[in-house]
Amino acid sequence: MNASTGALVKMISGPAYKLDYAYAMALSGDDLFVANLYGGSVTELNASTGSLVRVLAGSPYNFVDPDGMALSGDDLFVANAGDGSVTELPASAQALHPPSSGSD
Repeated sequence: MNASTGALVKMISGPAYKLDYAYAMALSGDDLFVANLYGGSVTELNASTGSLVRVLAGSPYNFVDPDGMALSGDDLFVANAGDGSVTELPASAQALHPPSSGSD
């Protein structure tokens, strides 16, 4: 939606985005991250164009019902409701930091 007028700019949907109960969003520069609560994934979009950048999913990311996100510096933190953990990853790279153990 246009922030000034409230007019619809673009509707993003479809199987390529793997949006499944989109629950939380975080913006880092031109990257919009969407947590998919039931999909166990995070969808990254180009905020200017709405185009799909990538879908982060699977065992390397340890997402279990992601339901919240926060950015700190260049890192994206994803809260996982399903197992009470936090996954940390660089917002601009595909490498993944190990999940937070809560002991640091």
